[in-house]
Amino acid sequence: MDSLQARKIFPDESNLEKKRGRVTAYVGAVDKLKAKVLEGQSALKEDLTEQDFRQFMNQESESIVALAAKNKLILPENFAFGLDAYKQGKPFLKGAIGRLEWQLNAAKQFIKIAADSGIDSIDEFNRDEFQEENKAVEPKEEKSSSRRSSSRGNSSRTSKRDKPSDNPMAGADQVMETYRVTTEITGSYESLTAFLNGLASDKKSFLWVRKIRIENEKQESPRIGEIPLPVPPKDDNADAAAADADADADDVAAAADGGGW
Repeated sequence: MDSLQARKIFPDESNLEKKRGRVTAYVGAVDKLKAKVLEGQSALKEDLTEQDFRQFMNQESESIVALAAKNKLILPENFAFGLDAYKQGKPFLKGAIGRLEWQLNAAKQFIKIAADSGIDSIDEFNRDEFQEENKAVEPKEEKSSSRRSSSRGNSSRTSKRDKPSDNPMAGADQVMETYRVTTEITGSYESLTAFLNGLASDKKSFLWVRKIRIENEKQESPRIGEIPLPVPPKDDNADAAAADADADADDVAAAADGGGW
């Protein structure tokens, strides 16, 4: 206790100045990152009308369904890029149409990457609505609990997990505008690997994965013999060597027999 009381009290003016300097430097770095990110941001079409966007949405919906069918990718029934509410007649607010076009284009690229990667099906596709979509704008700190618009498949397979309620992108809006999409997909290990690599390397949209949960189709390991193991390629030289060895063995056996006579 005496030792603690004898120590210098923190914080003091000296380390407070150091803290201020580091915070200032951090804010400057964030601003630089934000400016760099915005360099690749496509222009927001503020003058896009509701009629034009509805027509664009319908065309893209038909186009992506045809693309999925061609690549044997199963989509949720009546797939609409997570814009189901608008398909059902929800009115557009003027300030939201340009950002909805951003989201639709990003979702379209997401589906294309999945199709090209060999994913079997997209069983569920959800997106978070953003503030400009509704008249009652939510407080900034409650953005993570925004409502979702979703497309869900008619697959008989049901998820065994609870949906996460926390937003892993909370705080990212200090650097960029983020639009969260959550999805459930089915595919092989190879297609999943190709899909994740495709998302990370895509040059048309800035897409990244914040959380991933992988669930095996079978919860038990296969028993011995249930899955055929790969057969090693046949080696002609090894066969020739084996034949020579057999011949030598025959010679030895013959010599042994001869010696016995």
